[in-house]
Amino acid sequence: MVTTVLPLLSLAAFGPTTASAADEGGVEGGVVGGVLASIAPAVDFDACKAPAITLPADTDTAKKAVLAVSTSKGFGSAVVVTPSGMALTAAHVVDGMDTVTVRNTGGLELDAEVVWTDDETDLALIDVQGKGHACLAASTERLVSGADVFAIGSPADKALAFSVSKGVTSGYPEVEGRTFLQTDASINPGNSGGPLLGADGTVAAIVSWKVAGKEFEGLGFGVPIEVAKERLKPSASGAGGLGYSPGTDKARVSFTAAGEGVTIAIANDRTASATTQYGNINVTQTDLDDICIAPCDHTFKPGVYNIVAYGDDWEAHRTKVDLRGGDTVSMAASPRPARLGKLGRGLVGTGFTAALVGGTLWGTAALLASTGESADSLESSGMATTVIGGIMIGGGYGLLGATKADWETEKK
Repeated sequence: MVTTVLPLLSLAAFGPTTASAADEGGVEGGVVGGVLASIAPAVDFDACKAPAITLPADTDTAKKAVLAVSTSKGFGSAVVVTPSGMALTAAHVVDGMDTVTVRNTGGLELDAEVVWTDDETDLALIDVQGKGHACLAASTERLVSGADVFAIGSPADKALAFSVSKGVTSGYPEVEGRTFLQTDASINPGNSGGPLLGADGTVAAIVSWKVAGKEFEGLGFGVPIEVAKERLKPSASGAGGLGYSPGTDKARVSFTAAGEGVTIAIANDRTASATTQYGNINVTQTDLDDICIAPCDHTFKPGVYNIVAYGDDWEAHRTKVDLRGGDTVSMAASPRPARLGKLGRGLVGTGFTAALVGGTLWGTAALLASTGESADSLESSGMATTVIGGIMIGGGYGLLGATKADWETEKK
């Protein structure tokens, strides 16, 4: 029997490499020796105050903290373990990457920075854009043999992201000097880096590898969560943390909003020029990079940013802010409710139309009067329509002024 070491990162839907291993029998996953690729940061696993859940009843709630990870080499999975966006995945999923793209169950795609990898344990940590993320708490004790365990990830294909499989634990065997959580839950390419959850919805392990082949079935392995907690614990001196502190090369911004469902984004304007028969023209296109839903915190590299507040129920409103390393900034958005904006502009538009019609009637009445014909009713109608139009215009502008969007920025 041939034993090979293959990643569970999906290179295609069961690509040639994986199929070969399945035919001959072998080990799929990241059981590889190595050294730390980067200095281990500190992660506050206790920061995740996830609601009490029970699986499988609350599976949809648990899925909100799971991410589908895309790289130039394929795709895998990850699980968010802090509300600030720190997510655990497998090292072989993000091997050689500085940034990856992640997608949540809502379909939102975000960039994530690879901040730490450890080939020795096949663990990695990524920092997802934005704050206030859904997260899952880490288990505080090992699962007993025979306990239910749930795997959530992206097996085989991106279209199957956030698939769920259920199995039981077989224990914590030692393989090549390392301890793993063994389970018979279905694990396939693309599951790597995703969570193995206990029935209480806490993260028991991170999917790493499986034994595949005609003679093998139900042999999946995950890195126990205590390994991640040990590698990423704060040092006694407090050094090595990922937290923000003044004087660093980044600025921290706290966003709040006068309303629910306000999304904060960075507006990137792109201008293209073209020469036509009518002369040179410039076309500007604005792309929005969502960063978080207020209230939330976000860190920025120094620079000038166009920040936009918008949402399904809110009109987009932008402001410009100059951020420097070490800045601590509070930004409060007060966007205009979309329905009030539509109402205000509707009143103004209808008012101008009414005033135009009234003026026309009034002018027609004056013309008829000059010929000696009676036009009193027409003049009255024109006057009334014009007055009503003026009232609507004033009311519309008044409503737009009263609900004017605003940003308040305070640097500390």
